[in-house]
Amino acid sequence: MGLKTTYGTEPKYYDHVAWFMGDLILNYNRQAGVVDFAGAVYKEMTLRQMSYRVSDHFPLWVEFVVDRSAEQMAVTLGIDPATPDPLDTVPV
Repeated sequence: MGLKTTYGTEPKYYDHVAWFMGDLILNYNRQAGVVDFAGAVYKEMTLRQMSYRVSDHFPLWVEFVVDRSAEQMAVTLGIDPATPDPLDTVPV
């Protein structure tokens, strides 16, 4: 995507953002980006000065398509979908 992810001028490909172990199925939604907060936080500081107080990396975001069906949520949470919801008995 060619996004600038650090305050530096050149990307550092040895920076690991995330890693996954085991079986994992993620459906990437083709939406991602960087939150460039330079100039919004510590406005009186240079980028180098700010990197020591916050980070030299900008926060990243990405969208994934998720299955929010009751069946998939039960699998994710490791519960039996036939189990009654304990919150159904909580008075409002």
